[in-house]
Amino acid sequence: MAKPIPENDLKAIKDILEGHPEGSSLKLISNALGNKISNRTLQRHLRYLRNEGIVVTRGERPATKYFLANTATKHGNKFSRDSKIFSLSDGAKDIQQIVSQPLIQRRVVGYNREFLYSYRPNETAYLTDAERTFLHEIGSVPIGSQPAGTYARKIIDRLLIDLSWNSSRLEGNTYTKLDTKHLIDFGKEAEGKDR
Repeated sequence: MAKPIPENDLKAIKDILEGHPEGSSLKLISNALGNKISNRTLQRHLRYLRNEGIVVTRGERPATKYFLANTATKHGNKFSRDSKIFSLSDGAKDIQQIVSQPLIQRRVVGYNREFLYSYRPNETAYLTDAERTFLHEIGSVPIGSQPAGTYARKIIDRLLIDLSWNSSRLEGNTYTKLDTKHLIDFGKEAEGKDR
């Protein structure tokens, strides 16, 4: 049976993360604790906090940064990639804040079946006309005067690159997606990497 984690250790880690909303590395947390906890134990504590939804991580080893779940969202760390693409309404930001909280902190709500049952295909809509028009415009592909099959060819090319990159990555290849694209499109190998 796993040894229980002392509450004062967890509180100390949370206090450190609260003081660093921009994120903290394992080393920074360890130094702030005065190196009283071994790195192995500290990693176990952080993994526990992440599994509980109290801490979120960004990046991969050795550059992993740890954030408190609530401060990560407030400071745009958890959703920064999406926020550059979409500007969110105040209502959406509120929902984002709610779903970013640990499950234990969320208010339990029931399921409203009438919401779904009230929908009638081709008669009613969940979105307004303006929202549907906007989504249609950003999802449409400009056909123009391109030769037949151009769009399908682009999709196949992108699929080939994604499939090659992901399957090679599973086998331990260190090519980036861009390296893979250059290899497929131009037959150009990345420097210092084998085909």
